[in-house]
Amino acid sequence: MEDQATSYVEIPPGQLPPETYRRVLEEYINREGTDYGEQELSLEAKCDNLARQVDSGEVVILFDFTTSSCSLVTREEAQRLAAAVPESDDAP
Repeated sequence: MEDQATSYVEIPPGQLPPETYRRVLEEYINREGTDYGEQELSLEAKCDNLARQVDSGEVVILFDFTTSSCSLVTREEAQRLAAAVPESDDAP
């Protein structure tokens, strides 16, 4: 799959309706199966923690046009992904 270019766009959290933003966070948490060590956190606590990271810009929401899905990645990872994707005039 490395030979296939992927196009991403960052979605600022403020552009999502609150319910959609919450569902993106919940879906990511459930998909990742996060482990918080000895003390398990509620879904609400996990969402609150993740929302703080997104709101601070430490974590960003990316929409992948190839898979039509959202992912949450660190700002640094988003920059690496952007650098790896060749620029195209045919952007969706």
